[in-house]
Amino acid sequence: MTSNGLQTGIMIDRADMDRMLKNVDRASDSISVKSDSSDSTLLNSDMERSVNQIDSKINAYKQSVHQSKLAPLDQEMKLRDYYLRAYDLYYSPTPDYQTAFSLFKLCQSLPEAKFFLGMCYLYRKGVNQDLEKAKGYLELSWKNAQFPIALYELGKLHDLLGNRVEAFRNFLLAANLGVPKAYGKLAAIYETGDVIYDVDEANYWKGKAYAVVH
Repeated sequence: MTSNGLQTGIMIDRADMDRMLKNVDRASDSISVKSDSSDSTLLNSDMERSVNQIDSKINAYKQSVHQSKLAPLDQEMKLRDYYLRAYDLYYSPTPDYQTAFSLFKLCQSLPEAKFFLGMCYLYRKGVNQDLEKAKGYLELSWKNAQFPIALYELGKLHDLLGNRVEAFRNFLLAANLGVPKAYGKLAAIYETGDVIYDVDEANYWKGKAYAVVH
């Protein structure tokens, strides 16, 4: 329920309660002037019924508020469940990429799901390769959640597209953010001079890459 809807619901409940409270007040006033015991009993019954109606309205309102607060939490848990199931299928010894892809799509509002959708499109995991979609999802996962590994994968994507400068830029950012896979890529770029030639930088990143595996 939207905030406007919730506010409208409150107004209606309060109007109903005001009306019933007036009935209770009238019943109480009548009791004070009535002497006949049967009339008093009847009025007491009317007043009790009105009070019960008010209690019922209040309880119903409390329940609706409680449910409205729980709804976002339930949705978040559902998205997380989709993501964890997709993640397990993606990295399973016998992966089911097609089902994983479908589940990642269901929870794509999560930044980490965007990353894996990018990976699926980039590496044909459960879907045909689409480099533009892969690029879009990987860029969103970086912008929304600052995943350094997304920069590395963007570097590889730009390398496939022949955008050597963009590939270098993404590898450099990823390496400086501590992504070990990017060290060797940078070393090769500096060594071959495809974008920039620098023997010292090539040796520096070679050393970093060597340290990771030894």
